[in-house]
Amino acid sequence: MKGISPERTIEEMRRDVPFFAGKPIEVGEGETARGKLAERAREKISRAIGRDMSALSDTESLDLIEYMLFPNMVPWGGQALPITYRFRPYEDDPERSLMEIMFLFSKAPDGSHPEPAKMTMLGPEQNWCDAPELGSAAMVADQDTDNLRRIQKGLRTSRKPGVTLARYQESRIRHYHETLDAYMAW
Repeated sequence: MKGISPERTIEEMRRDVPFFAGKPIEVGEGETARGKLAERAREKISRAIGRDMSALSDTESLDLIEYMLFPNMVPWGGQALPITYRFRPYEDDPERSLMEIMFLFSKAPDGSHPEPAKMTMLGPEQNWCDAPELGSAAMVADQDTDNLRRIQKGLRTSRKPGVTLARYQESRIRHYHETLDAYMAW
């Protein structure tokens, strides 16, 4: 990944990943590594937000569950990384869009909301890592952006009309387009 020093990467992971660093995890008789990781994650999430999160399930503590909300919003479930992507049109250019990355943390113990975050606008040639408030999520977004550019270039250079979608892995994409076609035909 370009523009990322290993020291920054480790520092960000210690801050952001609920089960990273700390004492080695020891798995005892009748325990699982996943259960022990979730226990550490619940403790770290609790400290980070100032609330008791011991009732979170292992899944809520560790897993990143991606939901696609039609047509342009992608929230991730769970507390491990409460992130949401939103895509919006950019002016009248169908080849460009604005991508927003938002963290949606739990409310404070008294039920109050935090102050709205300041929006950081990055230019088309900037890396997500140029927004330090994204922490280690910026590294993943940079990697995904590089991959998406190559995919988009490949899609545009293909002589074959249309796209062939895999039977299982691209089922959400197929469903999205079927739903879009149904709405457009309505």
